[in-house]
Amino acid sequence: MWRCLKDQSLPNASCPWTPALEITSKVYMFFFIPLSLTFNILVFGVNLFHRSSIRMTDIYFTNIALAGMTLNLVASGRLLGAEWMLGSAPCLALFALFNVSSLAFIYSATLLGLDYFIELTLPQTYLSGQYRTHHVCEFIWGGATLSSLSSLLSYACSMMAEDIQECGRLHTQEVGVAILLFVGFLVPAVTILYSVGLVYRVGKEADLLSTPQPSLRPLLLVAGPLTFCLWLPHHGSLLLDLLNSTGFLKLAAKTCLLLQVKRGSELLAYSSGWAITLLYLALRREFWKRFRDVVAGSRCHLCSSQTTAEADI
Repeated sequence: MWRCLKDQSLPNASCPWTPALEITSKVYMFFFIPLSLTFNILVFGVNLFHRSSIRMTDIYFTNIALAGMTLNLVASGRLLGAEWMLGSAPCLALFALFNVSSLAFIYSATLLGLDYFIELTLPQTYLSGQYRTHHVCEFIWGGATLSSLSSLLSYACSMMAEDIQECGRLHTQEVGVAILLFVGFLVPAVTILYSVGLVYRVGKEADLLSTPQPSLRPLLLVAGPLTFCLWLPHHGSLLLDLLNSTGFLKLAAKTCLLLQVKRGSELLAYSSGWAITLLYLALRREFWKRFRDVVAGSRCHLCSSQTTAEADI
C-alpha cells in the first residue's frame, strides 16, 4: 500500500478504492482525524502540565496520546496521497514514523496492566511517576525505534535490491514484515493477555491487597484488549501478505481484494488513535479534575496579568 515499498503484487492504480472504503476514508479524514487530534492534544497538554503529580497510568496514556497524534498526522498524509507526491526517501521516512509511533502506542497499552499490578503487589519498591517519567518515555520510544529499525533496514535494503545483489537474495521485505509481526503483534499479544489476567486477579483479591484508585481497573481491563483488537486486522493483513509473498498461500487471483483488506485494516488501526484516548477521557475521572485546575489556573494567570497591567497604567 505504500508507494515507496517495492515487491507489491499489484500496483495501487490497478486497484481503485471501493465506494465504501472511499466514503469511510473521507469521513475519517474530515471528522475523526480532527476529533482525534483534539482528544490527544487535550490529554497530552493537561497531563504534561501536571507531570509532577500524575500516576504512571496517566504517563502511559500520555505516550498513547503522543503516538496517536503522530499516527493521525501520518494518516492525513496517507489519505491525501502525500506519499505519491514525495520521493522514495521521504515516503520511507513517513513509513518509519508510522512504524515507530504504532509500536510506541502498542507498547504503552501493553505495559499498563503490568505496571498497575507491580504497584499493587510491590508498593514498597514502586517508584512514583515523577521519578520514572523520563525513564518510561525513553524506554517506550527508544524501544519502539530500536524494534522498528531492523525492519526499516530490511525495507530500505529491498528498495536497493536492483543495485545490491545481496539484498535481493535475503528476501528483505519479507524479513521486515516478519520482524514487525514479531515485535508489534506476537510479543504484545502475549503480554496483554498476561497483564489482563493479572489485573483481573487483583480485582478478585481486592480484599487482600490495598487497591488505590480502584476505578483504574475497568480502564486497564478494556484499554489493552481494545488496542489489540483494533490493530489485529492490520497485523493479520501483514501476515497474509507475508504468506502470499513467500508462496505459502496462492492469492495471485485475489491480490486486489487483499489490497482492499489492507486499506481497511490500516484505517481501523488509525482509529485506535482516538478510540483509546476517548476511553481514557470517559473512565479516568481524575483527568477532568486536572483539566479544571488547568483552566482555573489559566484564568487566574490572565486575571493577575490584567490587574498588573491596570496597576502599571
